[in-house]
Amino acid sequence: MIINLGLPKSGTTTLTQALRSAGLNVADYKIPSPQNKEEDIFVGELIYQGYFDHMNPLHHFDGYDAISETNVLRDGKKCFGRKWTTAY
Repeated sequence: MIINLGLPKSGTTTLTQALRSAGLNVADYKIPSPQNKEEDIFVGELIYQGYFDHMNPLHHFDGYDAISETNVLRDGKKCFGRKWTTAY
């Protein structure tokens, strides 16, 4: 599993394009929810769900080769890591 720890605006889109052109399946920002495939969920939220519910942050990423961006938006503001519950 390739995991980009860079922040947004640090080349994540270029990295995603490069990984996809190499034939990798990339989780970028949002992916279909494991519970409802018609609804997208933030990759960062799934990392925390996997960790807290299954003690495995990659639990929800079977079939993916890479994660390119893990931030989320709350109330229109970007949040990173544990700040997801309190947007800034």
